[in-house]
Amino acid sequence: MIGMMYLVLTALLALQVSNAVLEKFIFINKTLEKAANETAIRNTKTLGAIEATVSDKGSRAADVKVLDKAKAVRQRSVEVVGELQTLKSDMAILTGAGDEDGYDENGNLIGATTKLEL
Repeated sequence: MIGMMYLVLTALLALQVSNAVLEKFIFINKTLEKAANETAIRNTKTLGAIEATVSDKGSRAADVKVLDKAKAVRQRSVEVVGELQTLKSDMAILTGAGDEDGYDENGNLIGATTKLEL
């Protein structure tokens, strides 16, 4: 979802859309990042609770199977989020005209305040 937002942001930058529109996308992005971080923390706690429950119930085969599936889903989720984070970073660098990380000293996206030339 966040990666898709950056794709739209880059397209808007290429079209030299007004900064007010770009600011709204940046606000939405920050909100999505916060929600994603909170969800990641909650998911880690949930997986820990599943592990504790399986251990408390004697590690029955059926419970261990559920735990293994939960761990596999969690691992794949972490991989996908990592891939999206990489795409997001790449987009920030590209829209920042090749700057180190695409952000200025205040943490603002450089591409949001400059016009991208193609």
